[in-house]
Amino acid sequence: MTEVLEAEGGDPQVLEKARMSADKQRKEITELERLLGTGAAAASGGENPYAQAVEQMHQRMMAANGANPSETWMRKMVAHHRGGVDMSNVLLELGGDPRILEKARMTAADQAKEADELERMLQGEQVGAAAAAPAAPKATPATAAQASVPQRTEPAAKAKAEAPKAAAKAPAEPAADPHAGHDMNNMSNMSH
Repeated sequence: MTEVLEAEGGDPQVLEKARMSADKQRKEITELERLLGTGAAAASGGENPYAQAVEQMHQRMMAANGANPSETWMRKMVAHHRGGVDMSNVLLELGGDPRILEKARMTAADQAKEADELERMLQGEQVGAAAAAPAAPKATPATAAQASVPQRTEPAAKAKAEAPKAAAKAPAEPAADPHAGHDMNNMSNMSH
């Protein structure tokens, strides 16, 4: 599905998400193949316990469409991830090899997280790296003018700016005030 989206073109954020998803799923496939190779999976006899979950996932994925390739990819991937949760839950109910059950628990949590993130993207929210970066404040004429003037830090201004930091580090007991008893509004009478 990621290859289809890349061929169709789409929103850069969705394309990035699609590539990350494809890389992640390739790694998960390799891990599952490794688990199969160790004989950890028990042979299943009789009816396929996953048939219903797989069929529901398939139907949801086929029905999922969007207004453009990016939206369609996201909607189909939500159905895919929710199907992964359903299949993991089938295994967790059946029980079995502890290593496989742990992988199923991790897969269910991860697939639910991925589906939730895609649903937020569909609602227009920024997620992932785009959400982590703080939004730049909107420039107003006043802030634009301030930004163009280099700011100098004068020693007095610097000391004033650092005063709250120093106050936070001050000892619990108050120090003697050298100006105690002086009228700070009337500085003409002061001899020091």
